[in-house]
Amino acid sequence: MNQNNLVLKYAKANLEMDEAFHICVPPGSRVDAVTTMQGVCGFVIPIHGKALFKVCNENYELKRGTILHAGPDMNLSKEVIGEEEWEFILLHYRVLQEEKRIDSLLNMHYTINLFPSQSEEIMKITDYIMDQQKQYGTRYMLSTKILLYELIEKLFAFSEECPVKKPKDWIEEVLLYIQEHLEDNLSVSQIAEHFKMGGKQFSYSFQKKTGLPPKRYIMDIQLKKAKELLSESSLSIAEVSRRIGYEDALHFSRMFKRSTGIAPSVFHRHFGKNPY
Repeated sequence: MNQNNLVLKYAKANLEMDEAFHICVPPGSRVDAVTTMQGVCGFVIPIHGKALFKVCNENYELKRGTILHAGPDMNLSKEVIGEEEWEFILLHYRVLQEEKRIDSLLNMHYTINLFPSQSEEIMKITDYIMDQQKQYGTRYMLSTKILLYELIEKLFAFSEECPVKKPKDWIEEVLLYIQEHLEDNLSVSQIAEHFKMGGKQFSYSFQKKTGLPPKRYIMDIQLKKAKELLSESSLSIAEVSRRIGYEDALHFSRMFKRSTGIAPSVFHRHFGKNPY
């Protein structure tokens, strides 16, 4: 799909917000042989967890940072992947005064990949949309329409900055893999096996490239993510623990205090919603 042509279609289209939904689906859920909603296009914006969507016989694996678009009346199957709850925003919009031609937005399904910081910006816009749709009247209609166009413009601007390509260096691929699988609490041997390397060879090569042993690097990333979640969200200590790969919240709390000098609950009270 030519992105420039797609952006041009949006620039010429008359769009209108329909409705946005915040949805949580339990692990193991699966829906087969349905269709997307009639009369509206939609963006699926992942927040947490993973899911596999099959749209018009094309598979899309969705997780935070991978946003799916689909048109109305499209064949759809979907299932939650893994043991985590699947949480996402479903944003419906209408394309006014447009026939469903082969090259129409109504026939488009695609994904856009984002960096983590870009995902945060997109989530802020969706939060504004969710807040605005609680209001009534013409002002609400105008503000949500403006936010919808802003969302789409941001998605394609970010997409140009975040091309889907293989990293130039193997270590970049390893670091990305660790970041994306933080919740899975992978061991160094599992990561080495994924990249078809022996454990000792992997650890030696990793430290040579990064200056840190892989286990130390993973702990640093977990700690950084924990601080981010504790300062910028209202998640419980147990949920923060789970999201960085610790099933035992007590074990996580001990690690956090040993590394920072304070308990995670104290850190949250002092730095919650503030930069650190």
